[in-house]
Amino acid sequence: MAILNYAKVKVAEDASGLGEGLGKSLEELAVARRLRYTAEETGNIPGVAESRQAFKALGIDPSRYRPSSEALLRRVLQDKPMFSVNSAVDVNNYCSIKYGLPFGIYDLASIQGKVVCRLGKDSETYFGLNGRETSMSGKLLTADESGPFGSPVVDSERTKVTSAANDLLHVVYVFPGYDIDLTELLSDVGEMFVKWNGGEIKESYFLK
Repeated sequence: MAILNYAKVKVAEDASGLGEGLGKSLEELAVARRLRYTAEETGNIPGVAESRQAFKALGIDPSRYRPSSEALLRRVLQDKPMFSVNSAVDVNNYCSIKYGLPFGIYDLASIQGKVVCRLGKDSETYFGLNGRETSMSGKLLTADESGPFGSPVVDSERTKVTSAANDLLHVVYVFPGYDIDLTELLSDVGEMFVKWNGGEIKESYFLK
């Protein structure tokens, strides 16, 4: 798992007018993906394929609990509309579409203590951004001292990013077999994020 910490960002509720136009860049990337892949090929896209393999190895059914990148790319390849949330979430989605990997963006003000990546315990749940209470039992997740707050499937309401957030945690769920230079990945992701959200990268590192 790769992590970036940002400070002093300015999250815009309407990202359409930022820089060269984040909405336009997202649409151009979506078109490029549709020219290369069909919806039926989503599971074979680099990043998605390795995520599915890792889920299976951990005993998680990827057809029942799809990696978030797969769900997003399926929507893109089916030519369904892309809904803007805010500049931070939109950049997060851009990165996921570009790399085929699950990404998570979180408000650091809502995170307590050390962040770890692990499998969920039987009693662990959280209210997800999908509007449902989600059981995290046996699922890969990201947690702090207060419990789980994110996963490569769906993230929690507790740490969601709004325009009030200034310091953010950016997580990239990278799985074995994915062929990319992780240092270059972090550099590219950080550059894109700061371009559209301002602020600065405080640190970047890899968490095993």
